[in-house]
Amino acid sequence: MNGHSDSCFELRPHPLGPLTAREIAKTANLVRSCWPNDTECHFKVVTLLEPPKAQLAPYLVAERAGQDPDSIDRRAFVVYYLRGTHNVHEAVVNITTNKVEANAKLGPFTHPNGDGEEIIAVEKAVLAHPEVQAQLDKLQLPPGSIVVSDPWIYGADGVKDGNFYDDKRVMQCFLYMRDPQNPSEPDSCHYAFPLPISPVMDPVTLELIRIDILPTGHNEKVKPLTPWQAANASEYIPEAQTLRKDLKSLHVRQPEGASFSVENFSELGRLIRWQKWDFKVGFNQREGMPLFYRLSLSDMCIPYADPRNPFHRKAAFDLGDAGAGIMANNLQLGCDCLGSIYYIGGVLVDGQGNPVDMPNVICVHEQDAGILWKHTNYRTNRAVVVRNRELVLQTILTVSNYEYILSFVFNTAGDLAYEARATGILSTQPVDRELTTTPHPFGTVVHPGVLGGFHQHFFSLRIDPMVAGHGNSVVYDEAIAIPRDPKLNPHGVGYTVKRTEVESSGSFDLDTSKNRTFKIINPTVHNPVNGTAVGYKVVVPPMQPILADTDSFHHKRAEFADHSIYVTRYAERELYAGGLYTNQSRGGDGVRSWADRKDSLRGRDPVLWVQFGINHIPRVEDFPVMPAETLRVMLRPVNFFDRNPAIDVPPSKQEVNRSVYHQTTSATMSQQPSQPTLINLPQPSSHPDTPSEIPGTPTSTTTSLSALSTTAIKDGHRGALHHRGHQHSPSTNSLEAERADRISRLTGLSSISSLRGPPAGLGQHSAHSPHAIPTSGGSPANAVAAATAALSPAYFDAAGQPVAVTKVSTVGSASATDSVGGRTNDATTEVGGDSSTLGEDRDEDMLTEMDSASASGYMGGDADAMDEDLDNLASRSVGGFEDRMSDDGSASLVGFGEGAGSTVSGPIYHRRPLPSQGSSAPGAWGLERSSSGMSEMATASPNPHHGGSSSGRREYGSRPWEREDTPITQSAVRERREARMMDATAADDDNDDDTFVDTTTHGPVPVQPATTHAPANTIRERPPQQQQQPPPQSRRHQPHAAV
Repeated sequence: MNGHSDSCFELRPHPLGPLTAREIAKTANLVRSCWPNDTECHFKVVTLLEPPKAQLAPYLVAERAGQDPDSIDRRAFVVYYLRGTHNVHEAVVNITTNKVEANAKLGPFTHPNGDGEEIIAVEKAVLAHPEVQAQLDKLQLPPGSIVVSDPWIYGADGVKDGNFYDDKRVMQCFLYMRDPQNPSEPDSCHYAFPLPISPVMDPVTLELIRIDILPTGHNEKVKPLTPWQAANASEYIPEAQTLRKDLKSLHVRQPEGASFSVENFSELGRLIRWQKWDFKVGFNQREGMPLFYRLSLSDMCIPYADPRNPFHRKAAFDLGDAGAGIMANNLQLGCDCLGSIYYIGGVLVDGQGNPVDMPNVICVHEQDAGILWKHTNYRTNRAVVVRNRELVLQTILTVSNYEYILSFVFNTAGDLAYEARATGILSTQPVDRELTTTPHPFGTVVHPGVLGGFHQHFFSLRIDPMVAGHGNSVVYDEAIAIPRDPKLNPHGVGYTVKRTEVESSGSFDLDTSKNRTFKIINPTVHNPVNGTAVGYKVVVPPMQPILADTDSFHHKRAEFADHSIYVTRYAERELYAGGLYTNQSRGGDGVRSWADRKDSLRGRDPVLWVQFGINHIPRVEDFPVMPAETLRVMLRPVNFFDRNPAIDVPPSKQEVNRSVYHQTTSATMSQQPSQPTLINLPQPSSHPDTPSEIPGTPTSTTTSLSALSTTAIKDGHRGALHHRGHQHSPSTNSLEAERADRISRLTGLSSISSLRGPPAGLGQHSAHSPHAIPTSGGSPANAVAAATAALSPAYFDAAGQPVAVTKVSTVGSASATDSVGGRTNDATTEVGGDSSTLGEDRDEDMLTEMDSASASGYMGGDADAMDEDLDNLASRSVGGFEDRMSDDGSASLVGFGEGAGSTVSGPIYHRRPLPSQGSSAPGAWGLERSSSGMSEMATASPNPHHGGSSSGRREYGSRPWEREDTPITQSAVRERREARMMDATAADDDNDDDTFVDTTTHGPVPVQPATTHAPANTIRERPPQQQQQPPPQSRRHQPHAAV
């Protein structure tokens, strides 16, 4: 690459490159040419048809070798309807030769995806239908109630009812109601108010096919509709909660930047290189990118598979044979644990009876583990996201060749996990060199002359529960199919849950065919919402039982390794599943022996022994040191709280997280304009109930989709998102444009590319720009520049035209690891049964910091003070706790309390019309922010741009739409100017000429054309103190003085 602005477009089309805007427009035109001029097509899919593997494989081999492979024709796969009919067609278009190679009508029972256009139309039609209104009247809903419809793809049951048969597309609509106490809140959780009415609609003709009345009892009987009974709301939005005040900020930074690079392999395809990996990224329509009394690791066993002497005796009991405490590492700041760390030390004894100090054997820290919960109201396009903050207590053991990273992990949703990661070096044995390439029956040759023996790892987690007090019971639930029955289950799709109580001690196994789930419940304490016994479930990874013969010593000694679950009655000193003494043990003293007593568990304290493990078939990649293998047991509340206990966690906000775009050094990625171009978007709909800018709707000329994820934070400044304001209430941050984006993605609309704005360093309307001087209808196309301009992903509308741009995927790296070989979240692939991490970041460059007081100060504190503090919590959990530390060095007892409440969220943005910038075009729409979500200096006015939520208001009274906006401020101007955005243009159907409309998200403030030295100017404009500020460091947590 030569670094020129158009260098990436010198690349010829790549067989894996996503379709460009020009290719999609060409494809749609070629399909339409197959039909009479008055035929309208409703396009569902236009996507790249990848070449056959026989063609593509040699191409990639030659490409990898630096050769010039033979070109491959680019083809598009198309699925479309003839509008107003149920006739669906699919076509194959050769874009290279401009030919439709196939075009066929599909048979009955073949239907593609629904889309946003259909969903919105069905929502409106069903709520406006007189028959539906008549049924709703029977419910006598409170005055002013708002009913919401959720259309679902119908499915199939093969039933013919009169003229109806499911060979045609239909949608089943489930009806709900917003909180009648606050019906004007568009983000109200209407799922808390389901209604027993379910209309069935034809999405093509918008006919009402029938209305189903839902059964609400224990059987299939349908009851007559009766007046609705009042119920309490259950909201998820933060302003409906009393948010926690004690959760401190957590910042994750990479001062040296990310470790990956990005460049083009085609106009839209991206080649990513990271840590010896390189891979191509594309995008298409379908794939488009006090609880427990005592809790401890009870035992470990590693039996080997080699039956030959002396290997047949090889079975390590690392905890019983050596001891976890004495093997614990002295954990290092910034290495084994990242962030603000609190360390816990210990004291043991040596052979002479002298005390031995064991500093820093447990580290305590917080980590971000991705998203904990999220919901997007696709009608208002408002998303509420809460990050998963975890508290980790970690210790690392070195047992000769092996390392075990052992952690207790707590999160804000009441989950408790025990995680074991195995790393270190294989216990190897010699093998003849001539056998290096010959499969070995008892191991894997991992290096010439070196054999890694087959072996199993078993861990046993001992759970002595105290869920909501003593007197717990152990049950297991199984999902079982309901026998086909003409009345109860006529279609054979029903299943239910069967519960079995464990009445006496014994062993049990998982059964995935029944989804067997073990739970610890308190039968005397009931959940206030549904009356069921409160409990916790045990989520256990599947485990292959010990393979050694039942009469072998491996089997006799490892009493816990043959079943996933053992349940015994509590007895003193029965703490270790393999027995108190494992060194040269013969068995007979362990959990199997205790379970064989068949003690009654009714009214007694049960103890659960949870086994998990791996069968380690070594790989060459495990040598010389093994990447960590991760296992995790989860303990998760089941009907323990009266709602999601993490509902009061403050939502994720960019001004706190301060995420930034990755700055690539690739010359081919340098074409992003450093300054946005001011444009005038089409005038929005004036009707308050008409959704604006939804793909394919009559009110849309150019679809302006979401700017979410396209605004970067540059030099610590926050950019303003390009939002279309709803007028539901002054406190609502609703994004009409992203709603269309969300619907499109939910229903499978294809994402494509469309033309981008002028390259950096060129005039806004130079001869190299794909558009000339803007007009109210768009910009006349510059054909030369259009053919050579950079592209961004976008969507196509129902007519097959490329419209709008949005950023559809992000690439980044973040640290979810806290030790060598640590786990990575959501970036794991299973290859041959082994976990391979694809997203592991550079730990040495990832620094985590948080406020010095962010880690809670109970460590080493007074037990009574701890109890007093916990007593002050407004806890909704049911149950107490007790804090203990076992004398073998392992943490034992934990408690969890939950509070709830509510405050308003952070800044909220509103769109407002601003004067046009020296043209006759309609005013540009800008954004202004109010600190509390409600502007102080505003005047009420009719709603000029209400997008609607596709919900039906049952009006028993009315009130005018109100609008409150803040005036333009210099800080807002600066925010708008300094926001870095990705821009593009889209074809405009309303112009006779070949016209492109710039769909870039821009602010109301005109900016000067970019210069070729803009990046350097940006650096120079940084405050001097930012340049001199040292990078953040992991640091030792300083507890509060009182602690």
